[in-house]
Amino acid sequence: EEKMEDDQVAEEVGEVTETVRTTPKRVCFLKQHNLNLPSTSYLSPGAINSNRLAILSSSADRSLAIAFASGSQIFFSNVEDKFQEQGEIQGESVTVPQGTTDGNVKRQLPHQELSCRVVIGGTTPSLRPQDEIQSLLLVSKPDDPHQILASSDAVGKISLHTIDPSGGAPSLTSSASPSYPYCEVGWSGLSFDPIHNQVATAHHHSKVISTYDANTLQPVRSLRTVAPVTSVGYSKLVSAEASPLLITTEFNQLAVWDMRVSNPTVYRQTHGTAWLYDHSAIESKDLIAVGGQQRVVTMIEARKWQPLTRWTNALKYEIRGIDFSHKNSDLCFVFAMDSEISCGYWAIDSPNSSDTFRGQSRWLGYAQDKTSDRLVTLNNHKQIYVFNNATDIFGNYEELSRKYLSRSEASKLKRHNSAPADRQSKTPRKRARPDGPQETDEPSS
Repeated sequence: EEKMEDDQVAEEVGEVTETVRTTPKRVCFLKQHNLNLPSTSYLSPGAINSNRLAILSSSADRSLAIAFASGSQIFFSNVEDKFQEQGEIQGESVTVPQGTTDGNVKRQLPHQELSCRVVIGGTTPSLRPQDEIQSLLLVSKPDDPHQILASSDAVGKISLHTIDPSGGAPSLTSSASPSYPYCEVGWSGLSFDPIHNQVATAHHHSKVISTYDANTLQPVRSLRTVAPVTSVGYSKLVSAEASPLLITTEFNQLAVWDMRVSNPTVYRQTHGTAWLYDHSAIESKDLIAVGGQQRVVTMIEARKWQPLTRWTNALKYEIRGIDFSHKNSDLCFVFAMDSEISCGYWAIDSPNSSDTFRGQSRWLGYAQDKTSDRLVTLNNHKQIYVFNNATDIFGNYEELSRKYLSRSEASKLKRHNSAPADRQSKTPRKRARPDGPQETDEPSS
């Protein structure tokens, strides 16, 4: 009976999705910008799970200031994100002048050239990182009006640069080399803990997690991991009270650390048999999502440390990045190893619960604007994609979520009401004695 109800939910999900696909009501608008690099003619490839794009600021006129890395250099650029007002909804159809359609995403043409300037690693060799930059992170401290751009290169060296509000070149605040011996170059990641004012870094091949003071980059603690690390990030979960937990993925394991205690391992569990490349957390719901080579997004409930649901076949190729929408945490952006992005309702494991968009080449970085529903991505062809109303890549999520939740709640209520009746309808079993009266399993009065 439960299987029949689940099949009925899947059929209704498919019917709703097909209806909206024929008459879309919500549309994501896309602008594509070509980068005009001053010195190099290409972008360095980086590791498969590196993220070398950061949004520095966004203004009221919808312009964005972004930073991205290539090789050992960091570039700044300003993106004018002014979409055409003629692309508004008219009845049941959407009209976009000079636009082309790709699923639920409307491209607005023509493309624009973005001028870029080298701010770190250009003519000043002392500011140049040692190797190729793998991660960029914008650090905003609560008591400091200045923004700090943190970077980590392929050997794990960290550099902190204070951003000049007037638009000048960032100044080097501090840098720290890894405490472990030199090893093979590879991926390294960063994360910032605003409560304890610490920066955590992890290096893939050395299997080391290190924490530093965010002001001076003095080492605080260093830990050895079981397997090579592929992602690192702080998350302030509800079940963790007031202290953020450090979350890492190591090969096919998810590990959670509390760096304040002597035995820091809070949770470690294997999820699948292949590499996990990224994780993301919904702090308000105590949920952690992981994904990787198996193309499956697994949601883990932090209160019980048990898998809650699985979104299978989220992409055609391996998952390199996961990020929940800032507008609606029920939606999840999943980035592939190639040029595909999938936006889906993670609570429903159905082919009709997501929509995808495909760019022109492999993704090198992605970032969400925290003040609006905008997603910015960088690809290997020196192109910047700006998605306005990014959650509308899957334009049917509101109606689909209402349909699914109402149906699932009705199914749960039906099973709850029928369970006591089934138990009451059972008659006590009788057993006979060879030399006495029959007795039941019920206790005597």
